[in-house]
Amino acid sequence: MRKEGRRRIFVDFTLVDYRTRMTGIPRVAYAYLEEGYALGDAYGLEIVPVYIQDGGLIDARPFLVGSNLRRFRRQPGLRSLHQLLRSWLYFVLHVLRLGAVSCVVPFLRLASLLLSFEFFDLWKNVLHKGFHVGYFSLKRRVNGFLGKRVEFQPGEVLFMPAYWHDTRPGLYMRLRRRGLVLCPLVHDILPITHPEFYESPWREQFDRWVFEVLSHSDHIYYVSEFTRGSVAAVNASRFHRQLPGGTVLHHGRDFARSEQVPAEVTSPAVRAVHEGPPYFLMVGSIEPKKNHLKVLAEFESLWRRGVQVQLVIVGGGGWKNGEIHEALSSNPYLHGSLLWLEGVEDGDLALLYRDAAGLLQASEAEGFGLPLIEALSLGTPVLASDIPVFRELVASHATFFDIHREGDLGAKVERLIREGRQPVVDFSWPTWSEQARVLFEDLAARSRVAVPASGWNRLAA
Repeated sequence: MRKEGRRRIFVDFTLVDYRTRMTGIPRVAYAYLEEGYALGDAYGLEIVPVYIQDGGLIDARPFLVGSNLRRFRRQPGLRSLHQLLRSWLYFVLHVLRLGAVSCVVPFLRLASLLLSFEFFDLWKNVLHKGFHVGYFSLKRRVNGFLGKRVEFQPGEVLFMPAYWHDTRPGLYMRLRRRGLVLCPLVHDILPITHPEFYESPWREQFDRWVFEVLSHSDHIYYVSEFTRGSVAAVNASRFHRQLPGGTVLHHGRDFARSEQVPAEVTSPAVRAVHEGPPYFLMVGSIEPKKNHLKVLAEFESLWRRGVQVQLVIVGGGGWKNGEIHEALSSNPYLHGSLLWLEGVEDGDLALLYRDAAGLLQASEAEGFGLPLIEALSLGTPVLASDIPVFRELVASHATFFDIHREGDLGAKVERLIREGRQPVVDFSWPTWSEQARVLFEDLAARSRVAVPASGWNRLAA
């Protein structure tokens, strides 16, 4: 039920899956949602996560608990036993999906031993894609059966922080024709500018849909000036669409120098890292654009020459990563100078950031670079590939290297080890709370629905 006197902001969670440890775009979506709830409680906004289905909106709040119950136990809208049971039923579907995959994969691996690795890799991908399609199809049916339809007023705002480019544009167009104000957040358009890093047919779908959605939006938010420039350049050269106005809104930071950093190391994996020589940290999904293979080659050269340094890779998931997984899994330095950690909790990640000799970000292309911000916020030096978006974000606070020039990264790693760790002390960056306030102030101003003065004016004051 709508709370009287509150201005509603809808947040699109159509294709955001359950995650206990969220990374990438889902992490951004949940960060804005969590901060939005806090703003709503304090300033009279009502933040409502929704799924888009059959030309309408379905309240997503009961379905965003599940594996994230600890994080969202005070979530607005969960006020009855019926709602909680509904959310847990939805979570059971997710568990069954993961269980089905976990049961079948070992049989595929056994078959691969009898045939070839390619056999396993091929059928594992087919399996995951099949379950993915079936799961989201079932998810839509459950939404329709259990979900509560939200009746919106013309002039209310839909903020789209995640996966709007994976939803058919027609769904958004129907909502806009009914008066909903559409405001997407563009993370990047790398599937268009760097298609070699993405799988087909998804990249072709992205190419077909992205500018159609953008051209029918009311306002666009970009995570960086680089992303805004990329959109403008590609639109001018290929699509020739009339785009609405836009605003650059950088991501906020998760960590500060004292926030969210445990007093001592408790995780065995993190303790093992700290007991070794100085380490450099890579954080992010495992995918080709991150250049894990080139970084690994640079460190192998250092290790062969006897340089005492660790490379710690934190990340999983990603795509087109079979070669990277094989190189990491079969590397002779694994569990020694090379450590690969998946599923790292936020507290452990903060410790790894804080005590690293440096963060490595070797990406070929990005729309942003959140690990740079997280590391520098904890005083950790940063080594970054020399690409425009990294220059935009941390130009005077990072050491840049040329990932395509053999030995350049290795030389800079050696120099940092030789000079000793020099903490960064003059870096500042807005928190998610601060960025969320800017965002929701702007979204509320774009709403064309009147509310009593006592509601929104408290936030504007």
